Amino acid sequence: LSNEGILSEIDNGPQWLSETIIVRSSSHLEDSAESSLAGHFTSVPGVKGSGATESAITTVRESLQPVDENDLIFFQPFLSDALRSGVVFTRDPSTGSPYYIINYDAKTGSTDSVTSGSGSGLETAVISKYCDRVDLDWQQALVDLCEELERLFDNDSLHIEFAFDESEKLYLFQVRPLV
Repeated sequence: LSNEGILSEIDNGPQWLSETIIVRSSSHLEDSAESSLAGHFTSVPGVKGSGATESAITTVRESLQPVDENDLIFFQPFLSDALRSGVVFTRDPSTGSPYYIINYDAKTGSTDSVTSGSGSGLETAVISKYCDRVDLDWQQALVDLCEELERLFDNDSLHIEFAFDESEKLYLFQVRPLV
């Protein structure tokens, strides 16, 4: 579809053009069991209105090289002022050991300080998969989400992007196989 066609489609759905969104890529090259290009393609956060959305679509589309008919551009509500955000691996990415490794930012309110590599003062939590219960409620909620996704994808080695808002509501941004 052209940018205008995409705008027409999303304008007929939920209030996408009147809400602040993030425009993201979903390349066929990004997330496979053999390779990952996580972060390689452009995402445009904080987009609002048809002009800004059209510009963001163009930016994301231009980053999807080489072009493939299976590539997608998708829209998500944009979460500003996150209480906590980051990445959780459902296996230690270095050793494959059975731990949930949570790398997170609980200071800046940003949702991409971990994934962009721009964060400072990031924190890490390591939780054994053999642990019955985690002490912190937010970590238990995240472990519960990990377990659910492991079952749904029949894969115990996942890379998950998440955030919590100020009311401790958990948001799943993206999940991919851990390569």
